[in-house]
Amino acid sequence: MARKRYNDEDILRLLREIEVHLHGGMDVVSACRTAGISDKTYYGWRKKFGGMNRAQLSEMRSLEKEKQRLQKIVTDLELNKLILKESLCYLKPPCLSAELEHHFDRITQIVHRPYAEYVENK
Repeated sequence: MARKRYNDEDILRLLREIEVHLHGGMDVVSACRTAGISDKTYYGWRKKFGGMNRAQLSEMRSLEKEKQRLQKIVTDLELNKLILKESLCYLKPPCLSAELEHHFDRITQIVHRPYAEYVENK
């Protein structure tokens, strides 16, 4: 059997119709059967849309769109952060042990000392 997809307005209409049947004395299973849905679908819809009117439904839709937009922005920012972090690791020299780092600093001091002395003597 093919599944039928209901839009949100149809879901609200069916929920109200089922509530009318329930207040009329029908049980949930028979009220859902007259509406053409299963009781599991009814409980799922009631959990999501229960007590909602059309204004609240449109507000929920706009909030969902805003949430998707913000999630896309966060995803893009996380990707940019990852790219910058990888490029930083690529550009800086590889990590040296403490001993090699000390030798590297000593060599750079020796190399730059004559230049510093030359600048001071001028």
